[in-house]
Formats: sequence, C-alpha cells, structure tokens
Amino acid sequence: RRMVRGVEFVEVRPDKDKRSRAVPWAGMLARGEVLYPPAAPWLTDYVQEHIRFKGDGKGHDDMVDTGSMLAELLC
Repeated sequence: RRMVRGVEFVEVRPDKDKRSRAVPWAGMLARGEVLYPPAAPWLTDYVQEHIRFKGDGKGHDDMVDTGSMLAELLC
C-alpha cells in the first residue's frame, strides 16, 4: 500500500492471463452491469478497444485489462 497526495494505492498483481481475467468483465458488460457517461469523449476509443481485444498480449489492451482487474476486485 502506498499513499500519494492523501490517496491510498494498493498494488494488484494478476494471477491469470489477460484473456482469462477479461471473461468476468465481458460478462458484466454483456449483462449491462457497467454504465458509462454517453457523452464521454473517450467512450468510442474504449468500446473499440474492447471490440478488438484478443487477449494475446498484442495491441492496445490497457483499458480492457484495467476493467478486468476492477471486475476481479468487485466479484
């Protein structure tokens, strides 16, 4: 744990590959359990990254990876 400007950060080390970690996140998205602001300027890029995600470690997948880690913490 680490404090930065009064905010506590906890390091999370994944214990599975990206594709396996993304499965629960994909389920949450498919069930409509994740809400986004419809006018968010980043939303198109976010959705496109999820559509292109293959889980092979190639390409841009930081947003998918972050979402999947969030899902793991929430589930």
